[in-house]
Amino acid sequence: MSVSAVHHFLLLAVALVTFAATLLPLPPAGAEDTILAYKCGGVPAAANASSDAYRSNLNALAATLVAGARANGSAVAAVGAPPDAAYGVALCRGDFTGDACARGLGDALRTTVNDSESAFGCGRQVRDVALFYDRYQLRLSGDDVNGDVPRWAGNNTNFVAPADAARRFDGLVKELVTTIAGIAAGRPDRYATGRSRFGEQRLTLYGLVQCTVDMPPERCRACLDGLISAFPATFPSGQHGGRILVPRCTVRYETDDTFFNTADLSVDLHKPKRTCLLPFLPSYSLFWLFY
Repeated sequence: MSVSAVHHFLLLAVALVTFAATLLPLPPAGAEDTILAYKCGGVPAAANASSDAYRSNLNALAATLVAGARANGSAVAAVGAPPDAAYGVALCRGDFTGDACARGLGDALRTTVNDSESAFGCGRQVRDVALFYDRYQLRLSGDDVNGDVPRWAGNNTNFVAPADAARRFDGLVKELVTTIAGIAAGRPDRYATGRSRFGEQRLTLYGLVQCTVDMPPERCRACLDGLISAFPATFPSGQHGGRILVPRCTVRYETDDTFFNTADLSVDLHKPKRTCLLPFLPSYSLFWLFY
C-alpha cells in the first residue's frame, strides 16, 4: 500500500470514529447533582418564634456554610439565638472541592432557604430538612445538628453468587471500608478512598469514607464505624454496591465503578501478583546456558 493510500485510510478511520462518537448517548447535564433524597423532621417552631427572623438567620447561615465548605470541604455553623436560631452542616465529597463545591451547595441552599415549603413539602412550621446529593449533602435545622441523623441508604441492584462467594465478598467489603475509615479519621481532611479485588470473580471494589473536618479523630471513626456496622442489616449479602449517608459522615462502596477520582487512592488492597515471563530461547541457547 502506498504512503498516499495509507494516509487516506487513516483519515477515513478517524472520520468514522468521530461519527460513531456522536451517536453515543451523552450523560444528562448535572446528573451527579441530582438529589438522592430529602428528609423533613424536627419539632414545630415555638409559639413565640418569628418566621421572618428564622428565614433571615437561614440566609446568613447559608452564606457561612458555603464559604466554609469552599475553603475546607465541609462546614458547621449556627446563626442567631433561640427560638429563631438556625443550625447547619454541609459536606462536599473529597474530590468535589473549592468553587465546584460552593456552587453545588449554593444552589441547594437557595432552594432550601427561599422555597422550602413548595420544593420539599416540609411546611413553614417544621424547621429541619436534610438533603442528600451524589457529591454533597447538607442539613438545616432549628435545633443543634450534632447527631448522626437523619440517615439515608442506597444500594446497587447486582449481587455476588453463590452464597459462600457472597460471604467472602462481604468480608472484603468490610475489610476495605474499615481500613479506609481508620485512615480518614487520622487525616486532616477526614477523607479516604481505596480499592480492593475479589479475584475469584474478577471484580474490582472501590470504597470511599468521609467525615466533616471539625470532627475529632475518635468521633469521626465512631461515626463511620456506626455506618459500617449497619451494613449487614441494610444490604443483602453479596450486594455489589451500597452507601449510607448521615449529614456528618458517609460510607460508600461500589464494584467496577470508579465513582470518585481514583488518582490518589489511600489504599490499594489485594493487588494482582505480577507474572514474570522468561523470554523465549532457542534450544541451542539452552545448551550453552547449562553446558
